[in-house]
Amino acid sequence: MDTSENLSPDEKEYIESLDHKEKKAYSIAKSHLGSSFDLIKSNGFIEWKKNKSKCSNSPTETSS
Repeated sequence: MDTSENLSPDEKEYIESLDHKEKKAYSIAKSHLGSSFDLIKSNGFIEWKKNKSKCSNSPTETSS
């Protein structure tokens, strides 16, 4: 994995959350698409971000 990139904290967190196969696909996409590859616009990142927002915005359960 190329760690010399200037990645946002969310991008780093997303990449760390990927399993081995997903990291391999990410690496292939970057190498084949070059500068036209944009992680932030990828379906996987968008879905991950949506799910992350849902989790952080959900109200915490409290007992009365």
